[in-house]
Amino acid sequence: MMSKQVFTQVKSKIRVPKSAKPILYLLNEHGVLTQKEILSMINLPAKTARYAIKRLKEEGIIVSVPDLMDMRSQKYRISTEIQNLEEFETLIRDAIEYSMVNQNKLFKPQFS
Repeated sequence: MMSKQVFTQVKSKIRVPKSAKPILYLLNEHGVLTQKEILSMINLPAKTARYAIKRLKEEGIIVSVPDLMDMRSQKYRISTEIQNLEEFETLIRDAIEYSMVNQNKLFKPQFS
């Protein structure tokens, strides 16, 4: 496990694609979601959403946890380590702002 100082230095350069912002917004709002649940809420191609989830995991912004109701699938949540960093506040504000401005085209009607 990396020290908080090293983790902070690494995470000070967090960069995520625009397609990851609505996913980050949803995870911030709902806590834990499966990929299927995320796909049911957003208007992104499945391949784009999977790439965004992959990038968020690579950056350490989200983590996967087993779905105890269906061990074949995973659930995603925002990493507790990243939530404690100052950069996270900026990242989440940006994700919320981007998602709200583009709400009509990013989210399916029942979730906008």
